Amino acid sequence: VTITLSVEMESDTASTAATANGIESAGNNYHTVKFPVKGSDVAHVSVASTNWGNPYYIVCDSNDSVVAVSESSPSSSTITALRDFDVTIPTNGSYLVVNYLPSHTAAPTASVTREVLAPKVVGYPLAGKKWVAIGDSLTEKNDSASKNYVDWVCEKLGLTCVNMGIGGTGYMRGYDANKAFYQRVADIPNDADIITIFGSGNDLGLYNQIGTPSDTGTSTICGCINTTLDYIANNFPTVPVVVIAPTIWKDQVPTENTPMTKVSSPVTVKQKKMSSISINPGGTRKKQLSILQVVDLNTIPKTNL
Repeated sequence: VTITLSVEMESDTASTAATANGIESAGNNYHTVKFPVKGSDVAHVSVASTNWGNPYYIVCDSNDSVVAVSESSPSSSTITALRDFDVTIPTNGSYLVVNYLPSHTAAPTASVTREVLAPKVVGYPLAGKKWVAIGDSLTEKNDSASKNYVDWVCEKLGLTCVNMGIGGTGYMRGYDANKAFYQRVADIPNDADIITIFGSGNDLGLYNQIGTPSDTGTSTICGCINTTLDYIANNFPTVPVVVIAPTIWKDQVPTENTPMTKVSSPVTVKQKKMSSISINPGGTRKKQLSILQVVDLNTIPKTNL
């Protein structure tokens, strides 16, 4: 992975100048700053002209021998003008040495972009497993946040993820664009190790078509839920599945008669050959009972949160 980090200066030495020959003695007004770097880093630094034709910076190895030299700064009065440099550090480079005149500019700062090995997560039984996350905009990677629950879970447990979230969709919602959950389960990779389905409040607009928990087909929300889960049960009989009921929306207080409750109530796992977990993040008693009743009908192990 690529990371960017600030670099603390190792030294700020007066009466020295970085030249093509190395770090040399110079007038009292001259300073050099040394930043520790690594070979193949890309260092980002802002440097002012040091006058008299000295280079803006040099790169030295661990013995302070010069391995790279920048262009010379102009021999003129433009010594307060800053220039930005991206410096690719040679493989034997250990220090970026920058000239500056403290009487005219502040000490330079630097950062580096560095390639590092992705950290391995150990001690978690799910590390390296492939997680397929089906959902709506709360699962989808979008502009609403730099990270969502999928990212946090993957980082914590060492999972790799196939993010199948699409905003505006649900078990039934999105069927006209072939994007409803029951339509998209056909795209689940064959090597999935874990499958989750989260949603969806987007089905609110169709709650008059809620149907009953025993519905088949795709003409009701319940039918779409069962179609979705039956497909997974038939095609991934040994893969653990987690069903997460829709989260509460600010304009849908979870009382017994709200549309959100009606949509959430039948969201349940309906598998016959694999162990599963049904997560209900904050529903009413009516919602919980409806989920548990359908789960019990199918003799499915359950965890009611």
